[in-house]
Amino acid sequence: MSLYGFILLIHVLGAVCGIGASFASPFLLNRAKTAKQAEFAIHVNHSIDKLVVIGTFTLLGTGLILGALNSSLFAQGWYIASLILFVTILPVAGFIVPKKTAQQVEILKNHNGDELPDSYMKVKKQAAPFNRYTYLATIIIIIFMVTKPF
Repeated sequence: MSLYGFILLIHVLGAVCGIGASFASPFLLNRAKTAKQAEFAIHVNHSIDKLVVIGTFTLLGTGLILGALNSSLFAQGWYIASLILFVTILPVAGFIVPKKTAQQVEILKNHNGDELPDSYMKVKKQAAPFNRYTYLATIIIIIFMVTKPF
């Protein structure tokens, strides 16, 4: 196996670990119907996020190494568009969404009762467009990587 092929293999494994794990989050978090379930779902999601971070940085690093090994990639529209989308996902997934999650955790800590508080649901709705953006952009990147349309 060539160096390029090995890096590509690591890139694909990073995608499976990082992106695959990230797609579990909405299913997990949207299943919570009570405050205790929401606390548990957020706790489990935090563990999943560790795998997502490892996969994400593996993707970025190996993607840039692949570009350095094959500089013609920097002339490909799909590669450039993927990098741009990836860079726009980072602040959303790295700062905005975790802030909303921290707000939800704080609301649940200060809540007595089993029903999800309205303030929790409000923050969840505020986070929804950011979450949708990260998933949509990720799907677009995957489509670009597989089809190389331009």
